[in-house]
Amino acid sequence: GQEHIRNISVLENATVAAVCDPHPKSREQCQALVEKFRMGNVAMVTHHKELLAMSELDGIIIATPNHTHFQVIQDAFAAKVKSMLVEKPLCITVEECKDVLELVDAHPETMFWVGMEYRYIPSVD
Repeated sequence: GQEHIRNISVLENATVAAVCDPHPKSREQCQALVEKFRMGNVAMVTHHKELLAMSELDGIIIATPNHTHFQVIQDAFAAKVKSMLVEKPLCITVEECKDVLELVDAHPETMFWVGMEYRYIPSVD
C-alpha cells in the first residue's frame, strides 16, 4: 500500500482520500507518507467496509493479504466502486477467481484490473 501512496503522489489530478489498514504501525507509516507528499486530509480507517462507505471514492487499490482479496472485491462491487486495482494474486483459489470474473462481467461500468506490473522485471525476481 505504501508504494501506491508514493506512486499516486506523482500523478496529476489524483490524490489519496483514505487509507485502510487494521495495523496501527502501518497506518502511522502511511500517515507519514501522506504528510511527506502533502496530500492533505486523508482518512485513516481500520476496516475496508468503512472505506467503502465513503462517497468521495473514485476507486480503490486492494493491497491486502492475499486471503482477503475475494471478500474485499465482493464488498467493493456491492458498494458500486467505480475502479479497482487488485494486487496479484487475484484470489487464492480458482473458484474465487471464477466468481470474480462473473462479478466483473456483471459490472461493465466498473474498471477492474489485477496489478501485474513487476511480473517481467528481472530486478524484482
